[in-house]
Amino acid sequence: MTHETLTNETLEEKVAEKNQNQNRDYALWTGIVLTILGVVAIALPVISTIFAETWVALILFTAGGAKVLYAYQTRREGNTVWKGLLGALYAVTGVMLLVYPRTGVLTLTLCWAAFCSPKACLS
Repeated sequence: MTHETLTNETLEEKVAEKNQNQNRDYALWTGIVLTILGVVAIALPVISTIFAETWVALILFTAGGAKVLYAYQTRREGNTVWKGLLGALYAVTGVMLLVYPRTGVLTLTLCWAAFCSPKACLS
């Protein structure tokens, strides 16, 4: 009985050690890939800017769809029209950023500056 228990404990320790080594390998490779992508982003700022703008557009579009769906699901609670319009505004903004990426980059930069400038002045 004790021999069987020791064997099971040893086996569990070996499995845990193997999982820990695999996690360490994944962390190492993730760090290497992110470092390479960071260097590429610094080397190609125009492409990385368009890539970031596209992600913001996709996030806005998805959030708009979710907001419209939320407005529909909570229609008995009131403010459905406003929730739906806000969701539609998110979605349309996302589409506009996808259709006009160069203008979208400038718009996002100005919005970010307008958001951060008062915060910096008040800090």
